[in-house]
Amino acid sequence: MNSHKDQTRRGSWFIKGFLFTNRLVRRFYTLVLALHQGFWLGILNKQSIVQLVDKSYDLFSGYRSNDYLHSGLFPWEKYSVETYFKECETILVGAAGGGREIIALHKMDYHTDAFDCNRQMIAVAEAALKTEQIDCRYEYAEPDQVPENFGIYDGLIMGWAGYSHIIGQADRIKFLKEFRQHIRMDGVVLISFFARKNNSTSFKVTYALGHLIRKIRFSRENLELGDTLIEFYLHYFNQAEVEHELSSAGFALVYYSDAGFGHAIARAL
Repeated sequence: MNSHKDQTRRGSWFIKGFLFTNRLVRRFYTLVLALHQGFWLGILNKQSIVQLVDKSYDLFSGYRSNDYLHSGLFPWEKYSVETYFKECETILVGAAGGGREIIALHKMDYHTDAFDCNRQMIAVAEAALKTEQIDCRYEYAEPDQVPENFGIYDGLIMGWAGYSHIIGQADRIKFLKEFRQHIRMDGVVLISFFARKNNSTSFKVTYALGHLIRKIRFSRENLELGDTLIEFYLHYFNQAEVEHELSSAGFALVYYSDAGFGHAIARAL
């Protein structure tokens, strides 16, 4: 009887020991990851980071698989389109990647044109659209830019998380202003992004170290709280940032959500 109690007591201590050390290890890993990101965000310039994003998409095959391309819209995308794009017939899709959104929107009877900055993804999309017999004008665009020769559309959609890849608030506002040139007055735009619900210690450590290294390098390129560099560059947004950037580009925020995935709906003023 006593032996059983001793084993139970020892087991309880082992469980507590595991939970305690596990918390320490996870915190240590989070700190190391934040320092790693901050170091490289401080060392790399914008051009290098853009090349890293492009290379990452070249290497990752998941976004080019047939199953993914035909997986349809995510629930939050489907809700956004069905709720806010009812009066739209034509949509311009930015950061359209391999064409998942284009194929899904075609099945919902929208006509779409598109652009992207990754040539390999464009080639995948063109092959998929040809197979599906979808009429879509798909053009290459330089990173963070919108081709000028598109017309005017009823709505705009920025492909899944593409907005988070644009480096720096000034360039994001510039991009949105260029996007704004291709939508009718009161037209609707959907952007999606990684959401920052709070300014965690990890974000602060990454920013502080990266900012310090850039100052030491006498770099004029600013780093922002919410910038990350795990596999490639992503900026994590809070609502105030999204609303400010949309407003600065001539859009009025209509709906914001960080449920499921960060996304916002706005109308062109």
